[in-house]
Amino acid sequence: MEGFLDQLYNSLGIDCEIAKWKEPVCGGQLLFVSATDLGILRKAMRIFYLGKSSVVFVPPEFSNEDKQVFIDEWIRRKKSGIEETQIFFGTSGTSGQKKWVIHDRYSLTAALKRYAMSFDDRDHSVIITLPLYHVGGFMSWLRAMAQGCSIHCASYRELTNHRMKGPIVSLVPTQVNRLIDHRQGVAFLKRCHRVFIGGAATPIELINQLRKYSIPAVFTYGMTETAAMVAVASLEELSEGSPVYQAMDGIRTEHDDDGCLRIFSNHLFRGYLGDVSEIDEDSHKTNDKVSFLSENRFIFKRRADRIINTGGRKVSADKIEDVLKSIRSKREVAVLGLPDSEWGELVSCFFTGNEAGAREILQTCKKALQSWEVPKRYYSVSSLPRTALGKVDRNQLVQSASQFPFASTKDF
Repeated sequence: MEGFLDQLYNSLGIDCEIAKWKEPVCGGQLLFVSATDLGILRKAMRIFYLGKSSVVFVPPEFSNEDKQVFIDEWIRRKKSGIEETQIFFGTSGTSGQKKWVIHDRYSLTAALKRYAMSFDDRDHSVIITLPLYHVGGFMSWLRAMAQGCSIHCASYRELTNHRMKGPIVSLVPTQVNRLIDHRQGVAFLKRCHRVFIGGAATPIELINQLRKYSIPAVFTYGMTETAAMVAVASLEELSEGSPVYQAMDGIRTEHDDDGCLRIFSNHLFRGYLGDVSEIDEDSHKTNDKVSFLSENRFIFKRRADRIINTGGRKVSADKIEDVLKSIRSKREVAVLGLPDSEWGELVSCFFTGNEAGAREILQTCKKALQSWEVPKRYYSVSSLPRTALGKVDRNQLVQSASQFPFASTKDF
């Protein structure tokens, strides 16, 4: 698509010629934006693209103490010679450790161009359900601005009331799963021009439902460090029950030495706030274990950093959760390692429902796993805490585990 950048500048109310030639110099300003209002977001990005201020997208829980810590780190970064206006997104991935990922207008523009080469969204409305302070929601908005789309913000719970035809929406698997459980939710998804699904692995049961109802789903793979999507997959091709991702045009992917995915792209992040180590400007090594089917075509296997070290044994939390998906129930489960003085980490399972479910989980694990992989503790909870993107908040589970009663394997 030619002229998408002109369209973005016009949408932001910026003179195109001024924006193209203005040097992006940071004048010592730092703008904190909660990004809960499209008008505020538009003004913030206008200031950013004009090179007047760096922008920080902050979540609702961002405190004054957090703000001061950020400012101190930012001042240290400026003293090291960084002058360009930058944009900061908070992320914790699956590790629970907060990081501030840095992009600039060049990386964002490159990501917009990459998307425009693959998807033409003109003549369609875009519904944004993801938080605007997160890169997923923000890039949905920025892509829509760059293609001149009409934009609507809504909670995914409100989508059943939308009657517009042919919208484009981005959702996480948890949201799709809850929509597809209701007739009105299925009707909405079928009316969509395109349903992007990303942010977490999609269970095969949900994929089968999407196929059953002929939902126009596109699975996406990306992260904050890549300014959202770098690979996409369709419902038509699966391997081992997982979507087969194809790197977008111009993106190169390969295995790193340890089997994790390495991405080569021109819209990678510029570093982490507070991390003075140099980054590779041409590639980014992820923590995702993948299996390649051919060049730039891969399936996601598991997170490399979701390994539990228990008594010297390495246990994959993802492997255990995959086994538990075979239990046909609405029960939600999360497996993680809890600190333990004897074992280092204790394999533990949190599940929704009554305590009787622990016995079924234990028996299923005993049949399919090695003895050291079987969870040793079972926590029955009313619901699993989730992040704004619908991912299980494992960090919160670790912090609150002591508040929940549990059963151990010796209790059965």
